[in-house]
Amino acid sequence: MTIISQNLKVLHAELDWLTVVITQTMSSYFLQEGHESDWQDLPLPVLDPNTAYGKLISQYQLDRYSRLAIALTLAPHLRPQALDVFYSKNALYDRGFTEFGGQTRKEHLGFLPTAQTLNFLLTAKEQSLYEKFLDLFLPTHVLQQKQIISLTEMAPNLPQWSGLL
Repeated sequence: MTIISQNLKVLHAELDWLTVVITQTMSSYFLQEGHESDWQDLPLPVLDPNTAYGKLISQYQLDRYSRLAIALTLAPHLRPQALDVFYSKNALYDRGFTEFGGQTRKEHLGFLPTAQTLNFLLTAKEQSLYEKFLDLFLPTHVLQQKQIISLTEMAPNLPQWSGLL
């Protein structure tokens, strides 16, 4: 197996986990079958420590919240279809769900996650995780110090968490 193949295998395992996290979060949010379960109970993929991603996770001892942020950031590039569920329509208002965040662009047909999307995934079932969300964007957090994730800047009159991951 080539180095590229090994790295892709690890990244796809992480995106498989992200897909299950999204499914579980949506089930919990909409009180669908299995809503009693919590995405935090889902096992994290075991990563090959000889891959670039595996080394990154290990070296910085990234927790599930950091890994969720990274996986969500990678999804539009490696598995955009995993985010299609965020196009769900709020029947009450005949529009998308504001709480999902996200953006679309004319140059890209897929859903582009924002910090609000990450916030939704973290806090949809447990609002107390908002502090974990905020921590991910502190200048002292390794994700920011090492520029692993970032947000696009928003115009001064728009919510900060509307920035693209």
